[in-house]
Amino acid sequence: MRTDLSIPSISTCRVAFYNFDARLAEAWLESRCPAQSAAHGILSVILRYYRLGPGTSLRSRRGGIVAEFQALVASVLRDAFEEQKLAGYETSSVGAAFFRLWMKDQGNAYFFLFRKNLRVTNMQHAELLALVSAHCFETSTAKPAKSLQFASPADFIATVQGLLETFPVSEVGDKAKWFAAKYSHLLSRTVVVDAFYGSSSIHLPPHLDLDLRTICGLSGYIHS
Repeated sequence: MRTDLSIPSISTCRVAFYNFDARLAEAWLESRCPAQSAAHGILSVILRYYRLGPGTSLRSRRGGIVAEFQALVASVLRDAFEEQKLAGYETSSVGAAFFRLWMKDQGNAYFFLFRKNLRVTNMQHAELLALVSAHCFETSTAKPAKSLQFASPADFIATVQGLLETFPVSEVGDKAKWFAAKYSHLLSRTVVVDAFYGSSSIHLPPHLDLDLRTICGLSGYIHS
């Protein structure tokens, strides 16, 4: 790997995200990168996000974060299978059990009361989704969460259940690991929204949270 301190290109910085040493990133930042350059910004974000010390591998840290999240998804899914067995196949589904465990037990849930109800306008729901998109952050780094996907509880449950039914493995443990490996990246950015007549609930995955003070301060429709 190159170790010279010439100004790195954007493509070099992106490659560095996966396999370079933090000491080299720090050397680039301190010596050759203009403070306002795109390369400087990328390297700063990488180091700030992973909180690396000299000699730490970005690849190993990134892989560790992904592995931990996938392990959490697999663990919750195994618990969902057990919950479904206890409840009975006729009255519950794995998708519904996973929603309760993932979003309600492990995740963060908020209830918003609006000043106006659907008899007057529906803009309050659009405003809430826009504010959630802009002011949702990762709890481990306090950095904004990007590319959020919104779903209703019914859609979330049906999607998880449908994906599980298509898996080519039958063992619960193997199915949970397979699901986590394939779809953890989607679950990490999926927010469940339950819209009511004059209010709404927001369910976030375990690693995301909301800046409630900013959301309520900027909103024109949220009462509390």
